[in-house]
Amino acid sequence: MNSLLNKLSVKKRQLVKEISTVEQELETLRHKKLDYVNLFTDSLITKEELIEYRELTDQKIRNLQSHKTQLEEQIQECANENFVYNLGDKLTKVLKLKELTPRFFIHWLIKLPVNKTAAFVFNTASLILFKKHKKGNTHKG
Repeated sequence: MNSLLNKLSVKKRQLVKEISTVEQELETLRHKKLDYVNLFTDSLITKEELIEYRELTDQKIRNLQSHKTQLEEQIQECANENFVYNLGDKLTKVLKLKELTPRFFIHWLIKLPVNKTAAFVFNTASLILFKKHKKGNTHKG
């Protein structure tokens, strides 16, 4: 389980680093837009060129913002996975293996709001339950 948490931690650090890079690129593009205006006011480019450059820059900015949003969603997914694995670990410490039944998880998960996170939590909790139940059955037999 620790190796999985370590992988999640590494993945999260990589995503945070990538977001930082995207934010720097966004800032650079915003400055470029101002530079284009300065070039236009200095009569170094035409109004048509200014419009074209700004449209291209705006499109790049939209693409980067979309990418940043995707990265932030991936960070949230890492946090959700981390939460579920920690929850499973804490549950096994508090409850006996026999008490971690599908009925227990279904009862607990019914209280979660229905969204993407709840579906993820349910699937991951089911996987943890299956692995722990399987492990518990092999020790008996």
